Amino acid sequence: MVDFFIFIKEQQRVELIFDKDRRIYGIISSVFGDKVTIITEQKPILHKNQPLEINTYSENGVYCGGSKVLDYKWEYKKRIITIEYPNEIKHSQRREYLRANIKAKFELTTFDEEKQTVINGETRDICGKGISFYYERPLSQFSKYNVKIKLKNKEIFSTCQLVYTKVAIADMKPMFVNAFVLTGITLDDTKFISDLCMEYHLKGK
Repeated sequence: MVDFFIFIKEQQRVELIFDKDRRIYGIISSVFGDKVTIITEQKPILHKNQPLEINTYSENGVYCGGSKVLDYKWEYKKRIITIEYPNEIKHSQRREYLRANIKAKFELTTFDEEKQTVINGETRDICGKGISFYYERPLSQFSKYNVKIKLKNKEIFSTCQLVYTKVAIADMKPMFVNAFVLTGITLDDTKFISDLCMEYHLKGK
């Protein structure tokens, strides 16, 4: 079994998967004994003992495990879900989607309480479910994000969540790599980006 305790921790962002079409994104608010409490603003239909898969994303790959719903309730306009501590933990370093060093213009909108900020930039790399880019500072995992990506003659819109941020050097200057998973991308747009990434590699770039 993979040690999971460093990823199942307070303030960690997680993805709960109930089936291929039902995914919930939230933040762990507490870990106590064999129970994990997660807060989300989504409005899923749940029932007790409902099985699920929990994923956490990191620079080192994806960590996933099995669990089930123990309890759920509304509090301050947010859904609070209590799940069983994950079991059968697995770690995968393999990327689910082919990644390519494609430079694409993007517009990232950041929402912090009542404040809204727009960041314009160019991707460092991209795949069917994510992007990364250099920026002058690290971004917060507690913010909400929307992104618009311009690829060829197409504009792709999606909600997204920060996976990691780390120090890097770009153009001989200290910068930060900020990597995001695209949480609201459509299947058609995922395929469009994946095809571009495949084309990029087939050309030997």
